[in-house]
This record gives sequence, C-alpha cells and structure tokens, in this order.
Amino acid sequence: MQGNNGHLPVFVAPASGSAGYTAGKVVPGRSPVPTKAPPPPPLKRLSPPPARPPPLHPSEDKARREHAQNLQRKNTYICTSVFLGAFFLTLIFILCLTSGDVLDVEQAPAPCNGSPGSVAENCPDHDPTLIDWNPGTGPRTPAVVRRGDRFRLVASASLQSLTIQSGEWAFTRSRASSGLVVFADDKDGSKNITLRTRHILIEDGGALHIGGPECCYRSRATVGLVGRSDDAGATDVPGFGRKFVGVRPGGTLELHGARRLSWTLLTRTLPASGLSAGSYAFQKNFSRGINLRVVDQDTGARLHVERFDTHEHQNDSRRLSQLLRSLPPGRIVALAVGDSAVKSLLDETKKTIQDVLGSTYVNELQFRSGTGTSPRQQTSGKRAVFTSLNSTALRNVLGSLSVGFVRFFLTDPCPQDSLLPRSEAAGVHIEHSFVRMQDCYRQGRNVEGGWTTQAYSTRGTIRAMYERRKNSVRANRRGVYSDRSACSSSSSSSSRQAWALVSVVGGGNGSCTEAVREHENHDTRGRALAHRNFVTADGVRFAVTAYSEWRNGYASSGFTVDAEDQVVLDLQDDVSSWRPGERVVVASTDYSMHQAEEFTLLPCPHCTKRQVRIQGKPQFTHVGEIVDGVDMRAEVALLTRNILVHGEMESTCYGQNKCQFFSHDTFGGHIKILGNFSSVHLSQVELRHMGQQAVLGSYPVHFHRCGDVDRHGGYAQPAYVDSLAIHHSFSRCVVVHATNGLLVRDTVGYDTLGHCFFLEDGIEQRNVFFHNLGLVTRPGTILPTDRNDTMCTEIRDRVYKGHVPSPATECKAVSTFWIANPNNHLISNAAAGSQDAGIWYVFHSSSTGDSHGLVPETRAELTPLGIFYNNRIHSNFKAGLFIDKGVKTSNASAADPREYLCLDNSARFRPHENSDPAKPRVAALVDALISFKNNDLGAWIRGGDVIIQNSAFADNGVGLSFASDGSYPKDVGSSQEVADSLFVGESNNRGTNGGLNKYWGLGGVDGKLRTLPRNKTFPIRGFQIYDGPVRLLRSTFRAYAPTPERFTSAVGFNLKNTWQLTPRNNLSSLSFLSSVTLRAFFGRPGQWFEDNDLDGDKNSIFHDVDGSVSGYPGTYVARADNFLVRHPACVDVPQWNGCVCSGRYAQVRSLRAAAPSFSSWGTTLTPLPTLQVYIKTQGTPNLGLSVTRDEYPERPMLLRGINSHGALSQQYQPVLMLTKSYTLHWSGQAPREVVISLVNFDLGDWAVLGLCYPSDTVFQVVSDIYDRQNNVFDGMEDYGSVSSLAELQKRPLDRKYFFDSSTGLLWLYVRAQHGRSGYSYCSVRGCERVKITATTSTKQTCNCTARAYPKYRKQPSATTPMPPPTTTPCTRCGASKLVFSSDPSSSYLQTQIKALSLVEEQNNDTRAFITVNAKQFNLTQVGFLVVATDACTGKVTKQSFFPKLDSKMKQHFTSGIPARSIVMLATRGQPDGFAKVAPHLVPLGAAKVADLQGRGSFAFFGFQGVATRPPWVSLLVGQGEEPVGMIERYIPLALEEYSCPLGAEPAKRKDLELLRKARS
Repeated sequence: MQGNNGHLPVFVAPASGSAGYTAGKVVPGRSPVPTKAPPPPPLKRLSPPPARPPPLHPSEDKARREHAQNLQRKNTYICTSVFLGAFFLTLIFILCLTSGDVLDVEQAPAPCNGSPGSVAENCPDHDPTLIDWNPGTGPRTPAVVRRGDRFRLVASASLQSLTIQSGEWAFTRSRASSGLVVFADDKDGSKNITLRTRHILIEDGGALHIGGPECCYRSRATVGLVGRSDDAGATDVPGFGRKFVGVRPGGTLELHGARRLSWTLLTRTLPASGLSAGSYAFQKNFSRGINLRVVDQDTGARLHVERFDTHEHQNDSRRLSQLLRSLPPGRIVALAVGDSAVKSLLDETKKTIQDVLGSTYVNELQFRSGTGTSPRQQTSGKRAVFTSLNSTALRNVLGSLSVGFVRFFLTDPCPQDSLLPRSEAAGVHIEHSFVRMQDCYRQGRNVEGGWTTQAYSTRGTIRAMYERRKNSVRANRRGVYSDRSACSSSSSSSSRQAWALVSVVGGGNGSCTEAVREHENHDTRGRALAHRNFVTADGVRFAVTAYSEWRNGYASSGFTVDAEDQVVLDLQDDVSSWRPGERVVVASTDYSMHQAEEFTLLPCPHCTKRQVRIQGKPQFTHVGEIVDGVDMRAEVALLTRNILVHGEMESTCYGQNKCQFFSHDTFGGHIKILGNFSSVHLSQVELRHMGQQAVLGSYPVHFHRCGDVDRHGGYAQPAYVDSLAIHHSFSRCVVVHATNGLLVRDTVGYDTLGHCFFLEDGIEQRNVFFHNLGLVTRPGTILPTDRNDTMCTEIRDRVYKGHVPSPATECKAVSTFWIANPNNHLISNAAAGSQDAGIWYVFHSSSTGDSHGLVPETRAELTPLGIFYNNRIHSNFKAGLFIDKGVKTSNASAADPREYLCLDNSARFRPHENSDPAKPRVAALVDALISFKNNDLGAWIRGGDVIIQNSAFADNGVGLSFASDGSYPKDVGSSQEVADSLFVGESNNRGTNGGLNKYWGLGGVDGKLRTLPRNKTFPIRGFQIYDGPVRLLRSTFRAYAPTPERFTSAVGFNLKNTWQLTPRNNLSSLSFLSSVTLRAFFGRPGQWFEDNDLDGDKNSIFHDVDGSVSGYPGTYVARADNFLVRHPACVDVPQWNGCVCSGRYAQVRSLRAAAPSFSSWGTTLTPLPTLQVYIKTQGTPNLGLSVTRDEYPERPMLLRGINSHGALSQQYQPVLMLTKSYTLHWSGQAPREVVISLVNFDLGDWAVLGLCYPSDTVFQVVSDIYDRQNNVFDGMEDYGSVSSLAELQKRPLDRKYFFDSSTGLLWLYVRAQHGRSGYSYCSVRGCERVKITATTSTKQTCNCTARAYPKYRKQPSATTPMPPPTTTPCTRCGASKLVFSSDPSSSYLQTQIKALSLVEEQNNDTRAFITVNAKQFNLTQVGFLVVATDACTGKVTKQSFFPKLDSKMKQHFTSGIPARSIVMLATRGQPDGFAKVAPHLVPLGAAKVADLQGRGSFAFFGFQGVATRPPWVSLLVGQGEEPVGMIERYIPLALEEYSCPLGAEPAKRKDLELLRKARS
C-alpha cells in the first residue's frame, strides 16, 4: 500500500462494545424459517456481464488529442505488424469484426449539469484538502477513517470493512473537517475503481461521496459487498447486520452516477423473433438433392418450400428450372445440397441457376467416383470463406493493403506452412494474437487508421460466418480453416460436394452469396455456408442463411431466416446515453410477466437517437403502440449504471438462505439509512444482487425509521432516490419504513423477491413515487403477504399451534407497489408484472412493527387518498390495482391463530376529512389509470367515496369491479363512480403463446388465436357490478364478443354472488362500438356460474338511466327470471338472459355535478318505483326465505341469506317493486325476531308485506330509526293491530298491522317517513326499520303459499308504461377522449385505413375508406385514395382520389402533399399502375421499393417532410385470401422531429405540476 503524505487510515480489529458502534434496536424478525417445499420459479440469472470498455474520451484539449494520436499510432504499428506477419491473422482479423458488436466503444456519459468538471467547486473529488489514498488489498483488520482523515480513493482496493467517522465535505470552508472518503474521478471518465469489502459503515459526521448532485461521477465505480451468511469469522454490526452500506445518524451518503435515461416506452411493436412473419429454422440429415426456400423480400415470410432430388431424377431438375424461371424479380432464393445433388442435375438447370440467381459455382459442382484432386477442389475451402466479399467491400473495411493480402489468399491454393503453425506453442501464440486483434478493433483502429461508417456496416455481412467459424479456427491449430481437403493430394472414392446459395432473383452475380465444401472421408471439415442480409419494406433488417455439410458420415443441410443481432428498438425518448455492451430489459405486454426479456445493446451506426440495437432476438412480442385506444407500449429500462453496488454471490443456495424455496444464493448486499442522517441522495446507481431473503430489514435501499426527510424534517435538501436500477434483488427494491416525505423517482425495480416499492408500518405519509418502473415481482418469504401457496402453507412457525394458513385469504398479495397508507402520492409509475398485484393499497388498523405504540395512530382506512395520476399497470396475475383489505395487527392466539401481518379482510377504505368519520367525505380520485393484460382484475376497489376518471381497461379478465361493504355498508351514503373511461374486452394485442401464459385459443372480434385470461372458458367482463351503489357514465366499450367457449360481455356481474345488489347501480351516457356484440350478461348455469342461483345472482339488476345500454330510457335491466321486479310489458333480451322493465326513476346525480340532460331523446326522468328491503332474522339458523309477488305467485324467489351456514342470524336483501304486495315464507320454523330496514326508500315510498307465521302467534311490532354511524336508536313507535286487510289498506299512513290467522300472514305497510340525501340508502335521520317479535308454541315449517293463493293473487300490471325505444344516436355518450396514453400531455390522431381487394368484393365486402378522428373518407370506386393530415395540428389538409397511377398522381406525390403531413393511402380493386406506386412511397418513409406485383390491396401510413423515418410509418399488403383488413393507428402529433413551427405554447405537463404540488 502506498503512502499518502503520512496520513493513513487506521486499521483496528473489531471488539465487542468498541467505540464507534452504538447498540441499536434490532428489528424483530417477522418471517419464520420455512420448511422444505418445492421451490418457486428460480430467479432469472444474468449471463456474465460483457466487458465494459472505457468511455470515449472527449478531445477537448490539445494534450489529450496528442496523447490519443500517439496511442493510435502505437496501436496502428502493433496491429500492422501482426497483420503483415501472418496470413492466418488476416483471416482472424476479418472475422474479429463481428466480435466487437458486443464490446464496442462506449462514449462518455453525459454530465449532471454542464460540462464535466466545468464547476470545480461542485465536484467532491476536486476538494484540495483531500489526500490520495490507495490502500491496496489492505490488512485483515477493519479500516477506520477517523477525524482528520480526508481521502480521495484513487485505485481499486479490497478491505475487510470500512468505517467512516466524524467528517463532512467542506470544500468551501476555511478549515476542512475529517472522516471523508471520495472516489476519484476525471473528466475523461477513466478512473475505474472497485472497492471490495464486507461492509461500509458511515457514522456520525462521516461521509462517502461518489460524484455529487451537480457533478455526476463519470468513471466506473464498483462497490462489491462480500461475505457469506454462515461465515463464523464475521460478526453482525448492531442495527445493520452484514454485507451492507450503512448510514448512522449524522452520516452522509452521496452517490451520483452519470445522467442516463432510466426507462422509456417502445414506439414500434417488436414482434417475436424480430420479424412480423416470424423467423424460420430448418435442419435435416440426408435430405438428398437440392433443397429450396423462397422468401418474400419485403416481409421475410417463407413462400415456397421444396426438395428436388437432382441426384436421382432428371425430372426434378427440370421442375427446379421451371420454378426458378417462374419467380418474379426480387424474390430471395436459398439453395442447399443435402447428401448429393449433381448426378442428375441437368446443364439447362445449371444455366437457369446461373442466369436467374447469378451462381458462379453451379457449373463446377461434381459427383465423382475415384480419386484425384481438381483445381476447383483445391480452392473451394477458401472461397467458402470469402465468396460473399469482393475487392471493393474489402477495401472499404481494410484498405488497399488488406485487399492485397486477401487477393493473395484467394489466388494461392495452399498457404505456406510457415503461416500455418502446427505446434501447441504456435497455437497459443495465434490465440494471443487473436485477442490482440480484438483489442485493436475495440479501440476503433485498423492497420491504416480509423473505421468508417461503411466499415461498420460491412462487418455485419460476415457475422454469421464468423460465429460458425470461430470455434473451429481456434480448435484447429494446424491451419486457417478446418477444411484441409483444399490442400490434400488425395480424396475419397466418392466426392459429394456441399453447396449452399442465397441470392435474389434477377440480381445477377452481385446479389449471389454461395459456398462450396469438398467431401473427403465422409466429412467436409465445416459447412458450406451462404449468408446474406436484407431489409423488409418496413425497415426491419433480417438475414437468410443456407448451409450444407458432411460431418462424420452424415449429410446435413438447413436454412434460417431471422433478424438475430439486427433487431432495432424504436423508443419514445432520446436514448443516446445508452451504450453498446449495456443491458436493457423490455417488459411483457401480455398476461405473463415472464415474457419480460433482457438484452445486451450492440453498436448501431444507422440508429437514430431514439433507437438501439439488441443482441439476439426477442422470444415474445412486445407491443410498441396504442392499441384500440389504450397505450400498451412496453416499458424499456436500462439496467446498467456507471456506479454499481452489488453483492458478491455464491453459485448456489446454501445454509439458512431459504434454500427450500430458492435454488440460488439469496444473501445479497443492502443499503440501510437510519434516522437523523445528515444527507442522503442516491442517483443513477445500479444495485444488483442486493437484499437478504432470510434477514428482515436487509433491502437494496432501506430508509429505516427516518421520520420526516423533507423540509418538514429540517432538510434544506430533502432526501431522494433517483434513477436507480435495482435488479435481480433478493428482498424488495426500495423500502420506506416509518419515513415521510421521501422522493423516489425514475427508479427501476426488476426481477425481485417480495413487495418491491414497499411502505412498511402503515404510518408512512407524504412520500412521492414519481415515474418509477417495477416488473417481474416474484414471491418472497418475509411477510405472509409476500408468499405464494407453497410458502404460505409451509412457513408456520409464527401461527398459533397447528393452524394451516389459507393462501387465498392470508397470503398471495405480493405487489410491485405496496402502499400501506393512502396519504402518499403515485404519479406516472408503471407496475409491469407481479405474481399478484401491481399496486395494492392496504389499510393498517393500527401502526405495526417497530412503529407500534410509538406514534399517534393514523387511521389509514379513514385517510384521504394522495395524488394518484397517470399510473399504468399490466401483466399482473391477480389484479392491476387493488384497494382493499388490511393486515392482521395482533399476534397469533387461540382466538385468532393466524400470523401477525397476514392479509385480513376487516378494513374498508372510507376517506373522510382529517380522518374523522364525523366530517365530510373526501372522494378518492384515481385519475388517468391504464390497466391492461391483468389475468384476473384490471382493478378491484372497495370502499368510498371513490371516483375513477379518464382511465382505460383492456384485455383483463374483469376490467373494473367496485365493491362496498355489501349493499348495506356501515359508512352510510358512500358511493363509487367511473366516468370518461374506456373498456376494451379483447384488443388487437393478441399476445404470444408461451412465457408461462397458460391459455391460448380463439377469441376476439376477429376470432383469431390469442392468449387468454384465467381460462379458455372464463367469462370476460368489462365493468363488473358486485353490490353498489355505483355509477358508470360517459364511458366507451369496444371489442366484447362472446365465443362458443365463453361469454364475453361489456357489463357483467360478480360470479356466484351471495351479496344482494342495490337498484341504485346507475349506468348512463355509455357508448358501445359495433365490436360489442354482448352489452350485458346475467349469467347462465354452467362452468364458472355453477347453478347461478345465489342471492346476488338472482337479484342482479342495474338502472339504465338514459337507455344507452338497452335502448329504453328510464328502465331497469334485471335477470329474466326475476318476477319480483318484472311486469307483462317488460322486454326480454334472451342473449343477455335479462329483461328490460319500465318504471319511474329518480334523477341521476354525479358526485360532483348533475348528469347531462338527454332531452334530445325525448325522455323525462322521474322517480323510481322500486325498493330494496333489508330483512334480518334472529334465532333460527339455516333458514331460507321465499319471497312471492302477489301478481306472480307461481314464480317465487328463494333466498339463502348472506351469512354462513349455521349462523344464528341471517340477512336477506331482495329488490322489490314499490306499490306492490308480497308475501314472505320460511323454509323452517318462523324466526323469533325479524327486522325490516327500508333501504333506498324515498319519502313516501311504500309496499305491502305479508309474513308467514303459525296461527297462534302473538306479535310485538315496533318501528324505529337507527343511526348506524353512532349506534343510536330513535323515534320508537309501536304498531297497533286492525281486524281486516281492507281496514289496513284504508290507513296506509298509520302504524298498523293485520294478522290473517286463516292464511298465517301478518300484513303491514312499510313506508318511508323521511327523505334521503345524496347517495345514502337510508333517510336523513337514519335507517327506518320495522322490528317484529313473534311468540308461538308451534315449531312447524312456516310456508303459507298454499293458503295465501289464490286468495291474495292479483292481476299483473305495469305501474308505468314501457317507454318507446330510442331511435336517434346519443351524441353525448361515451368517453370524450379517443386515446388513453401514458403521456396525457401529448395528442394523438386516430386513423383507420380499410383497403379493398377484388377477392373481398367477391365476398360481398363493399367498404373501403380512410378515417381521421372519426371523420370518414370513403373510397367507392376502383383507384387510390390519399388523405393528408397536418402532423402538427391534426387537421385534414387534403384528400385526393386517383382512378389510376397517372401523371396527376405522380405530381401529387412530388409536390401536392404539404410538408409535415401524415399521409394515408388506401386502394380499391386493381387500378392501373397498382404495382408502380411503390417507388413513390419511399420518399414518404417506406424503407425500400416494395414488390406490389400480384398483391390484392395495400394500406400505407407515411410522412412527408423529415429525413428520419417515424416509427409508425408502415406498409401493409394483402395477398390472395389474406386481406389487409381494417388497420387502425394512433399517430402522435407535434413531435419534435416533425419540426413544427413555433406558435402555440407546448402542452402543460400535468404530471410535473402534480409533482411540484406533492413536494410543496
């Protein structure tokens, strides 16, 4: 270890109770040591990270430039010397080009503010009081930086531990303090420092800086936390444990990496394999003859697959010739010999191959029996390597000197032995030289100077050759290539040459790539491989490869068509800060989160600042567009940062690290910050292998009981966590524990165990989560809510005695965002895949954990919701958004054996002002939520008041379901509303089969194969009604179409529902697009619905306020067999299993304002003549109730009650029609006590009820008013008896009853004496009730039906006539927005193109059109329709029809389309010049001149006015029986690249305004 001016850190051995450690409270463990069980899916392992080359140094000063030039010259001499020294190295050098794709030059990262080092006083490593420190590997004792020590770490080091005591960064002060460690940096970013240690402890006054808030760290800094959990020689640090970076009170931790974009969105769909047509791979042994593949040059699709046995049959040779001559120019043809193909290959066929495909070798292919070596045989091996390169291409890559050597190689049949060393030593030398050549290339130089862009492009053409040849080159130390037959003087008795070709029809020799290998001793010593790159009409690059070989006596041939290593991601934001060699993850856009994929970035000279190229190819489709109006673009996150803190891990699980559940090591590092710290800011840091699954409180980032960390806590610079990349974590992501006011923004949490962004004790408030991304959140073991089924049932050391936990009700809640207190702010976050939920609001009835009893209770379930805006949730198994439930806040006991903090169903969210139930409600606002591809529920929200607005739900099992506390909730008057929203049943995002998606089948409006939620037969629903009251208004539904296997409906009901529904579920102003074929569905006996006969199933009902659902304004829509509410004039809708019935309806009122008038429909909305009664019985368990309307005595409704079987009391809530009479009968002995509550009765509403009792019964009937909130009874009044029903009917306003002993019916009026207010189901004074106490000696079953009827039977009638159906469309119905995107400040253009082919017309399809924002331009004649729209304003500027491609249409393309125009083109039929339009599309963004010859129709989206092709530009072509169909695109307006003129102010960023509000 070198000296540092006499100042050295002190290395001291740890001692129990030594100074510097203060005893702290150790968090009590909450999770037990589980028992053995089958493990969950293993954590996805990263491949070894690619080497990280030093950043590209900016040439800002002369000295640096001179140094770079000298270094360049030096490396040039070295590379030139090696290159000239051996022919072998020439070949390796050429092949080495491709290896640089992964390990390319990395440019310097962007600074935080200004130029690197421009503000010296803001860079902590520029402090002149710092002393350079190079501790080396260090002693085996801890290193302590004491008072007076201010070190600049200038080199990598390994220390047992590092403790920093008593110091601060005081560069601007006259006297420097002490206890400071700063990582050295320079403006070139060349200081790559690694510090390995067991832990870093920052004590009171101590500070650790890597970069600063205004001077980002530019070099590469790595902190490796080492150690095993079972290391007996290591001791825990109190309060921190092991393997950590810890901050005690008074400590400072400042980590600031180079500014990088953390995550963004795809803007172009990435298909599985990279090609929309899919990749193709074929390999077969002994496929004799010439194997052929014809590939579409515009799509990469296979068009023709055939084998021609040209060895045995001359007729096959003729057929091959005919086929080749029939192919249109431009087609891609791949040929490969399997076994032998020459014996019967006719000369005319050879000539065809030569003429059509430009082959050079086909005439020289031979089939021989005997010996001898021909000149063709001698040189074929070398040509197999170089045939695809001509001198011009080589000159572009290597310069004229290299070309000379390649020419020498091509002409010399056998290189000199001096250039082909055979010894092992020589082989080692070659290997070393190979690596040296790689280094030369990585530094960006060849033997004659810098690489050009063209050279970068050219090297890609030999990539596949290199990948297949590299191993054989290294393995065969005897020569440059493994095929030694080229230099052999003898051959086998039968020679079958391996030949492969890839060419373009009509392209001549320049488009042909082919290779030949000689057959010798049953082997060709390598493949004859032909490989060529192409591009689709949409600009996607792909390669076609053909190969042929003999190996160990087996003939093999094959083909591939794929985009491997050529796939480009189009992204929303500028990603020029992302560098080759770095890692990214692309989120799933399907039901399974496991379709998220990681990639390494490759160099991409042709990419724009919004594009990157990835290594390999995607396995799954990732959507990059708005689909059916819903933003389903995949998130793309950068996982790499130049500051890395990571845990060094073992290769497998060991010890007590939950190995019964995980096969990998879960003892990672962690960062823990204690309260009263001096300053903590973490920015642009990569955290990998962090968190400890078996140790509570050890998380990647853990703010532990820090209190207020914003200005409320006295911090001038509030703490924040910004742009972290936390991935492959073993316990959560960011934990906020008893901490308030923390800002967590732009942070990525990927592939983690347990809740990711986690609020712990239920008291955390005012924290802001802004623009964070969490994906692939897996189950963990720490809390019951983290666990999956296996963990839940096997971790039982904290339950009471033999209790076996129920996974469904106690566990299975792991969530990406676990929000334990509603007073926190979530803005613009993405929860892109969790085992259970994306965002879960859970409610602690009291503070828990360490916080219990230490702070005032926050009453979480009464606390108003913080800001919730513009969050997106998808690919979650259970639910996207979940607002419901609490956690158990008591220890396990005999009374409740469940584990502490398990999931509990007791909480109900009911926000009130100041968390006081006596004060007014504060509606929770969920604004701009996007929820799609969630397997079960898009959102489940219980409680009220809750309002959802401007939100979108698509491709969920159930889009949205509200729930109250039953239809008789404790919080009287609460309600729920969803408005101005979009529901999509089955979108055009069809998904990809695989990636743990379980179900794949037919579905959607188009009836095509797609991934499915839950099950193939699961009834998909958009808006689910559970109990109520709910209001659904001004919303749009699309793409709900049932299939023979399942019911898919826009509006549906909770399955197997025991809870009854309120008739106050009001639906209005709804729009159903034509793709909705089932608007509502009431269930049907069968799978999922079972018997469909529970109380809630039978009482399913909603109020169609304006007729926008049924077409009949002011009606109920109920189940068809519910004769308690229907009448003879009701309209049956058999498809819905429902009926529509008339009535008088109360005016619908929004929570904020009255609903819009629908006077244009000619309807006046008047009060509702239906009611809901709440009947509670006491003293008779398992009692069923039969309710019969006197008008339909043969159709009673049988109710089971909502309480569990065997309960002593039971509750029933049938929906009844007012001004009607009903009788009530029991399935057993009449109950001793019955309470009838008038629910949803308005003033004066009434009904007549007759309850069945034995004839000897004595009654006491009392009315009262019950204030449920305060549990107070008022207004008690006894009922008196009368002698007849007629007398009772004369006195309806009096409190009277009549008992008809002959029938056993107790008759009475139930009438509301007081009015209701708002959405309360009870009156303004409380819930009006009638209590009946019955005394009888009879124990017989009390069913009076036989005696009551026909005595009391009445003729069915309608109190209100059915209204006429609406005949005019509702102009105000549906959501006001067409697009629901994750960037609400941006505007989008909704466009549709419907082209029409002759085949479609023959099938009676007559529609062809272009639509722009619902304005349709029809194409009624054969020809072309062109519509231009201003890309800045969205206004249509020109629409033009052309019957053929003539001079006018050409002129229109040339000068008739205004600049900055979105151009849409549709065709109808086959107009003249159909195929010749293609060249005119290239200036509008088409990647190439497409082949439109023989196509049926096409649709084109283009752009006039920019050099850079927008990602939404596309050409869609129909052929044969496959039409284009109707294509919908949502095109962004006023993008930066459109170069729109300055004028109107840019749209305000509401998310940023809300962020400022949340932080104020």
